[in-house]
Amino acid sequence: MLVAGIPARCAEMLSGTDGLQRHPDLGWTAGAYVCHVTDDLRIWAERVAGAALGGSQQVPGYDEDLLARGRQYDRVPLAGALWSLQHAAREWQEAVGLGLDRDVVLLHAGRGAQGAPDVAGITPTMPATTPGTFAAP
Repeated sequence: MLVAGIPARCAEMLSGTDGLQRHPDLGWTAGAYVCHVTDDLRIWAERVAGAALGGSQQVPGYDEDLLARGRQYDRVPLAGALWSLQHAAREWQEAVGLGLDRDVVLLHAGRGAQGAPDVAGITPTMPATTPGTFAAP
């Protein structure tokens, strides 16, 4: 799964930086994007695992900017964000595996029915960056 490589790729892209780099066309810092990818993986893991374990299949949308403000992405140290991303990626893989085993279908508020294979195909992305630079996607 591509998700397994995201933590290492982010760590590599941001090596030697403090994560505070910001592209003028983007609203968040590089470190904030790490937090966003982490939260997105965790949210989807919770929803897939919840449905696989007998919970609701309904998936509401969420306001990513509101979540960023509430979690104060801009104040999360990059090292902590990267650590959290490693754990979130593993949890996502476990949850999607469970969803695939149990043929989970989620009912997303905006996207409609999404089976576990569809969810497994959704890969959170971070804008491309090189050390010291942050480029728009």
